[in-house]
Amino acid sequence: MFVGLCAGAALAQSPPPRPVDDASEPFAAEKTGKTLRAMRLTVAAPTIDGLLDDAIWTMAETIDDFVQWEPENLAPLMERTVAQVAHDGLFLCVAVRSYDRDPAGGAAGLGRRDDFPPTDRVEIGFDPRHDHLTGYLFQANPSGV
Repeated sequence: MFVGLCAGAALAQSPPPRPVDDASEPFAAEKTGKTLRAMRLTVAAPTIDGLLDDAIWTMAETIDDFVQWEPENLAPLMERTVAQVAHDGLFLCVAVRSYDRDPAGGAAGLGRRDDFPPTDRVEIGFDPRHDHLTGYLFQANPSGV
């Protein structure tokens, strides 16, 4: 499954993120060393077509040490997933490549609004204020839900 996302943001209007206090940071140990820096776009913006063949994705830093949410919280993923992030100062672009040894066995399905089907899915969450209260979550599954 390939996921491409570009979202615009009013960067100048966001308050500065609050500092990370190790004592109050949820799952601090699990997050240690998991840093991905967004690459500044110096080439053409990526096309949102699911192919991930744009020039930026050959240059952007990758991260692939993700963990599960379900069925076993914080366990390593069963299949490799790679993510990349790029920006141009106004738009943030995220690319996710999910590998599968048996693509035909991936769980797909449709669901009603706010009733997520029990399928494979990728979630991308942002906590721009680092307050663990306000944020944005984007999800996609093999059916495009």
